[in-house]
Amino acid sequence: MSKKVPRTKEELLELNGMSKAKVSNYGDQILETIENTINEYYKLDKSSNGSADSAKRRRDANGGLDRNLEDDDELTKKIKM
Repeated sequence: MSKKVPRTKEELLELNGMSKAKVSNYGDQILETIENTINEYYKLDKSSNGSADSAKRRRDANGGLDRNLEDDDELTKKIKM
């Protein structure tokens, strides 16, 4: 999940090991946790010009790859702690 950063239930279903039952039972909680982690890490405020959706748009525009891998690695390290 930390490499793909799913933002929708459809994206969760694309992950290896995520079944329809798991997404149905836990998808909302997983997506909420991902969203909260992203917002906390990037200190985004929903009222600011930047939004959590802008990161998804950047990821989609880059073919699913985030060009700033250093930040991704740092976030992954913090999550594992």
